Amino acid sequence: MDMSRLYNHLIVRRIGPPARKQPQQRNDRVALGKCETCFDERAPSDLVKFSCGHKSCYKCLEKFITGALRDESMFPPQCCGQPFEFDRFRIAPELYAEYHQKMIEWTAPKREAHDGACVIDQATKELMELAVKEGWQQCRKCERMVEKTFGCRHITCNCGHEFCYLCGADFLPWRCNCGENEYDPGAEEDEAAVEGDPRDQAIAVIGGLDADLIMIPSRILDRGESVLANEYHETLGGKGANSAIATYRTCHKRPLKDQGGVEYPGDDNIQVKMIGAVGDDRYGQKFIVELNENRVDVSGIVTVPDTRSSICFVMVETSTRENRCLFTLGATATWRKQDFSIPEQLGGGTRPDLAIAQMEIDKEVVETMIETAGKAGIDSCLNAAPATPIGKRVYRHVTHRLANESEAAIKSGRDRDEVNEESWPTIAQEFLNRGVRNVVITLGAKGAFYANAMGSDHCLAFDVNIEDTTGAGQVDFLGLLD
Repeated sequence: MDMSRLYNHLIVRRIGPPARKQPQQRNDRVALGKCETCFDERAPSDLVKFSCGHKSCYKCLEKFITGALRDESMFPPQCCGQPFEFDRFRIAPELYAEYHQKMIEWTAPKREAHDGACVIDQATKELMELAVKEGWQQCRKCERMVEKTFGCRHITCNCGHEFCYLCGADFLPWRCNCGENEYDPGAEEDEAAVEGDPRDQAIAVIGGLDADLIMIPSRILDRGESVLANEYHETLGGKGANSAIATYRTCHKRPLKDQGGVEYPGDDNIQVKMIGAVGDDRYGQKFIVELNENRVDVSGIVTVPDTRSSICFVMVETSTRENRCLFTLGATATWRKQDFSIPEQLGGGTRPDLAIAQMEIDKEVVETMIETAGKAGIDSCLNAAPATPIGKRVYRHVTHRLANESEAAIKSGRDRDEVNEESWPTIAQEFLNRGVRNVVITLGAKGAFYANAMGSDHCLAFDVNIEDTTGAGQVDFLGLLD
């Protein structure tokens, strides 16, 4: 017997035939990208990349475009100062048609200068006749026609030019060319009140616009400790932005999705305007789009070049849903006292009926706001957060003053544990003695304590499921508005 053949046969039987080469498994999962506006994850085909490098989903892209088509000051739609390249995007034909029409309407070149009188075409002639009939004014800088629907005669055009609506002349502080009389910003309001003519009311919310970077750990970490967070979110916030949206929703009818169109009671004649500052970054444009979507007037928002928007780092404890906030001012720090020295500046060019402020802005700037409002007879609401002491002379101009327990302790010179049911009336009375007309101390789950010249009381809180306390402090004053 050929032992070598037998040996080879046993080896083959023991080892077996050569193993088949297994095909490599294909990973068919497509890597997702993130929209830098809504922060949702999307397939690459559902994202567009702007020339500046930022990415957006098509839903947010349409919001950007729609917002720019509503407000000429935002046109053309852009990111980081660079206009969108529409030939690279898949957008609805009707939206592109509207964009093309606005491009013609808003960017058409002016007529070239020439000798002699201008030849006025029939359409222009009819427009000018209609303007005279309706009492419209024409901006001397950009030549746009302007119609005033409410407010004082001090007009700020979209191009930035300020003029008097009655005489059309350039507007100077407190004076115009309507005659020798000094300009009185409250004259029209007084006349309307005498005649019983209802007019729209304006609420100006002056405060911070912060991009919130939110970590949700199981507990708040101690000094020198590192804790793994369970969740991370990026969203838009800030005491100013939160207050503005909450104010609009409180004052206007709004259908409830889960109750088949039931409406909140409200007044459609109330305008809410946001007065704030953002940087020329991706967050700044998001704020304008989102506030527009929530029907807040954004004409009072200033974009500061070469500056970052304000950033707030938020920690939310999983078990209690209580939060801790750490923020940088960014563009919010650019406000100065002279920016709020006359009543019209409180409303971004128009005199408001109520000015709402927080302490996110420099203390001296806030004090100027309150004093300007008080001297002009404009109601003010000061949400004393973050806790920053203000000059005693300012309190007599404050109509409504709100503070939580920690802020009340700091402002009244007490320890936190000294703010309790026994001390609430004393703390409130101290601020009333300084000239504040209405004082509210918010107490979290215990409700709120209020006091004024008519009396005081403790209002218990509603029994609700706590999801997150972030932003809750900015809506406490809405009970006053309601």
